[in-house]
Amino acid sequence: MKRIVMAIGNNYPDYNEKCGSPGLIDDIFAKSGKLISENEIVMTCGDSYPENADTFYPVNIINAYDRVKYKYGYSKEIIAVFTRVEIRKISNPSVQTGDNYTESGIPENGKTEEFLEPIDIPEKSAIMTLMSDGYLPIIIGAGFPVVRELQYYNNCHGMVNNYSSSSLLGTLIEADELIIISGQRDEFKGIVNSQELLNNITFDALMDIYKRGKFKDIIAGKKVKAMLDFISKGGKKAILMSTDMDNVITLIP
Repeated sequence: MKRIVMAIGNNYPDYNEKCGSPGLIDDIFAKSGKLISENEIVMTCGDSYPENADTFYPVNIINAYDRVKYKYGYSKEIIAVFTRVEIRKISNPSVQTGDNYTESGIPENGKTEEFLEPIDIPEKSAIMTLMSDGYLPIIIGAGFPVVRELQYYNNCHGMVNNYSSSSLLGTLIEADELIIISGQRDEFKGIVNSQELLNNITFDALMDIYKRGKFKDIIAGKKVKAMLDFISKGGKKAILMSTDMDNVITLIP
């Protein structure tokens, strides 16, 4: 049995209704049923927008799992978990750029938010307990950003992207694998050559590709950076899957 963090990106039901794919989350649950049944799994879903937390409608994700669960006879119960993500306090977020997850993003409302660097997840022990008790925890919105003030936490404006917080969670709970499910296969073609996908690539080889700026798309770069971070901190394998559950990148130490 492995301990796995599975990040399903922005594949939550209401997001995909806008994209014309209302059944996508059902398909992900259906195709990952054996993986969920045989391992300790925690799922994360979507980036965090603290001021619009109801955007994620966790009941819809739970309902999607229930539909698949009863259709295929899964035994594991799903439970939604709202977590906090402690972020590194920064004095001037508007000028934070570079390789530390704080590149500016522009949501649909046109308001510029900041992607913040996560450093801890206070609820990590509770998540591990739920997994060991046989539940499938799903973290909605990647966790809500907070900053530590002495022994307490205070809310923090900004976003934590799902890939960086999922990688951190994997490190904190000593997960064996990080699986990111997001995007299409074609998004990563052409990085090595027009025919080859990045299967069973080593850490050093992928880091070299990353440093040479081959991942020009910001979101693609965040996925790869999260995978590299996970492996660099002791993870055994990091996998990027397309939404049709095909491996695009399999990263090993």
